[in-house]
Amino acid sequence: MTAEALFCHQMLGIDPASAQAQEAVQLLVRNQPALSRKDYYYWYYGTLALYQHGGDAWQQWNARLRDHLLAEQIRAGSFTGSWEPTDPWGRYGGRLYSTALATLSLEVYYRFLPLYRIRAEDGENSPAAAAP
Repeated sequence: MTAEALFCHQMLGIDPASAQAQEAVQLLVRNQPALSRKDYYYWYYGTLALYQHGGDAWQQWNARLRDHLLAEQIRAGSFTGSWEPTDPWGRYGGRLYSTALATLSLEVYYRFLPLYRIRAEDGENSPAAAAP
């Protein structure tokens, strides 16, 4: 839930340099996507939050997530292009859930503008506006 909470706080204007934001980012960095701990829901919100945060944390997360998701995507048969619902929530949402979250995670930079860059372009003088 840290990833989800951080993203919500970002949408509400949290300063990315605040202790609260930095602590959440560090927790996400320590718990990067791993196939041994597959969780599309966590990966999706971690992706949203770290994309908004930017920097090395985002670059590391995105590279790792992208590699895992592409390796797990089904490449043959009637389910080509989808992902198996094998994470803790897959039994509830099925293939539609896992495929939707995997796809949304892979395309986050096509659906969202970096929030802190928008603030900087709008001329805000807050510490958040100075973040990459």
